[in-house]
Parts: sequence; C-alpha cells; structure tokens
Amino acid sequence: MYQQNNVGNSAKFTVEELLSMFKTEAQSICKKPEDILSIAESTLKDFIKCYSKYVRIV
Repeated sequence: MYQQNNVGNSAKFTVEELLSMFKTEAQSICKKPEDILSIAESTLKDFIKCYSKYVRIV
C-alpha cells in the first residue's frame, strides 16, 4: 500500500502496486496484449534504478 513518509519525504510502494500502475499505463500504449507485461516489467526496472533513492519498495 502506498504511504507518504513526511519525515524522510519518501513514498512507500509494494512491487505489486508499482507493477499494476505500469501495466495500466502500458495498456493504453500497447497494441499487442502480450507486450503489456513486458513493457510494465521493463518500466518497473527502470523506475527502481532511477528513483530508488526517493521511493522505498516494501
């Protein structure tokens, strides 16, 4: 579940929550249903690399 941490100014997400958000976004841009999970997982990996300093994965 998403939680805002005002003290550390970071957000907490589960991997499942993030993947779900990226799947929803991928559905709006992918023409082939089989590409949705692949795009979502790739986006999640990039997101974690770029924003792990600001977002805590729980």
